[in-house]
Amino acid sequence: MLYSVARLVIAVARVDPITTDGGRYHFRYSGLRLLVRTSREYVILPADWQKGRDREIVVDVDDSTRYDLIPH
Repeated sequence: MLYSVARLVIAVARVDPITTDGGRYHFRYSGLRLLVRTSREYVILPADWQKGRDREIVVDVDDSTRYDLIPH
């Protein structure tokens, strides 16, 4: 799950608004897989990623985003 303070432009993910009062993050993105995390960015793929069809998604690592790994 990717959580964000502001809405991100990630068309391939499911986005759900978080309406809990007082929470830091306002959007939750699912249907994504974390490929790699560096000290500066997350590189994420759609869950059904296919070479030549889909792009990777790069999101800055800062206080406005959080990525939680959920094992399947």
